[in-house]
Amino acid sequence: MAAPYSYTEINTLTSPVTPNVMRTGGNALSYYFRKYLFLEAISVFKWTVPETWPDNRLQYLIFGKGCVTVFNTSRFGLVYDYAAPYGFNVFYQPTHVTVANPCIPRSETLQIGRNCELIQMKPDYTGIADVCAFYGDLLALTCQTMQANLINSRLSYVFAASNKAGAEAFKKMFDKILQGDPAVFVDKELANSLDKTKGSSWQSFAGDLKQSFIVPDLISSWRRVKEMFDTEIGIPNTNSDKKERMTSQEINSNSVETVAKAGLWLDYMQRGCEKVHKMFGLDKSQLWVDWRTPPETMQEATDATPAGRPRLEVLRSAS
Repeated sequence: MAAPYSYTEINTLTSPVTPNVMRTGGNALSYYFRKYLFLEAISVFKWTVPETWPDNRLQYLIFGKGCVTVFNTSRFGLVYDYAAPYGFNVFYQPTHVTVANPCIPRSETLQIGRNCELIQMKPDYTGIADVCAFYGDLLALTCQTMQANLINSRLSYVFAASNKAGAEAFKKMFDKILQGDPAVFVDKELANSLDKTKGSSWQSFAGDLKQSFIVPDLISSWRRVKEMFDTEIGIPNTNSDKKERMTSQEINSNSVETVAKAGLWLDYMQRGCEKVHKMFGLDKSQLWVDWRTPPETMQEATDATPAGRPRLEVLRSAS
C-alpha cells in the first residue's frame, strides 16, 4: 500500500486470513487485485467530513478495520482514530475504547456514549478486508492461469534430435523460416532425416493448441468473479454469462441482493454519524455518508448498457 499508514493498518488489508486451503495470495498480483477491489468498494459511498479531517484515512479505517472512534482532544479538537472496543454491557455491546496515537501524549481510555462515539461499518465491527482478499486472490489466480495458458499456446513444435549437431541444424532451419526466407537449404543428411519412411533420427511433438487454448473461458470466469464481488459490495450488475437471456424477475432479484448488504453497511455508518452529531453538535453538512450514485441510477445504467459500451459513459449520460 502506497499511503503513509502504519504497519498494523497495512497488515489489515494485505494479510487477512482467507477461507481456502490453497496458497493463492502472497504475491504482487494478489496485492494488486486486493487494492483494486478495496478502492472500488470505498467508491460506492461518498463521505462529507470536517475540513480538518482527511477522508482517505477515515475510509481506510472504516472499510479496512471496521470502525473509528470520534472524540475531542485539547490540542487538536475533534478528531477520529481507530480504537479497538472492549468491555460490554448487559446487551454485550462494547462500552470503552483505548486510543493509542503517537501525537496524543498518553493513551486515553474513553467511554462510548459519554465522551466518544463509534462509526462502525457492520454489526460485528469488522471491515471488508477479508472479502477483498478472497475475491482478489481468485482474480489473481485466474490471471495467472491465463498467463500460463498464453505461454503454453506458443509451444507449437518440439523436436528431439539424436545428437547435438542435428538439434543445431533444426534450430537454424526454423530460424530461417521465422525470418521469412523464401527458401531454406539443408544438407542431404538432414533432408533424409525429415523423411520418416527412411528411418528418422528425430522425433517431434505438435500439440493441438486450439483444443488447449482456454483463455476466452478464463476471461468469462474472471468477469463472473468480478460480478460476484460487485454484488457483494453493492454495485448493480447483470450476469454476463446470460445477460441476453435474463428475465425481469432475475434482474430484480439480483438488484435486491446487491443493495441489501451495502444498504445495511450504509445504515450502520449513518447511525454512527448521527450519534456523533448528537454528542458533538455536528450536522449532515459537516459529517455524513451516502451513496455516491443511488442504486436505482446504477441499476438503470447497468440495464441500459449496450454490449461494449462502458458503464461510466452510460452513468454520465443518465446524469
